[in-house]
Amino acid sequence: MLEPDFCWQTFEHWLKSPIGLGKSICIAQLLSGIGLGVLLVGVSVPAALVSLAALGFFSAPLTVWAQTLRMKIIPDALRGRTFALLRTLMQGAFPLGGAAAGWLMASLPLSVVILISTLVVGVPGLLGYSVRDLREAG
Repeated sequence: MLEPDFCWQTFEHWLKSPIGLGKSICIAQLLSGIGLGVLLVGVSVPAALVSLAALGFFSAPLTVWAQTLRMKIIPDALRGRTFALLRTLMQGAFPLGGAAAGWLMASLPLSVVILISTLVVGVPGLLGYSVRDLREAG
């Protein structure tokens, strides 16, 4: 079992990574998708534990990094409106995502739903990495 201190030191090192926030966000997003994709190897309790642990480990810093990056690039006068809109969109995504996932689970085989989820989570990291301004940010 990993000790909490070791996990935090690893996480803290990544927070101070010399590659910058933009690249860190892209890489972590991609690794989150890959972590979720572990379930494609086989749906079992051990695969689910590894998959969800990887998904959680790599997606945990995303909110902090993205918020930090937004604070750097959004002008002071627009921050309140921008963050309010972003928060509204984020809260609206929960019921919409749940409805879409429920429909997909009822309509498609589990492996296809996992593949779609893997792509939805991981592909934005690849696409983001192709955006020069994001790669060089932070």
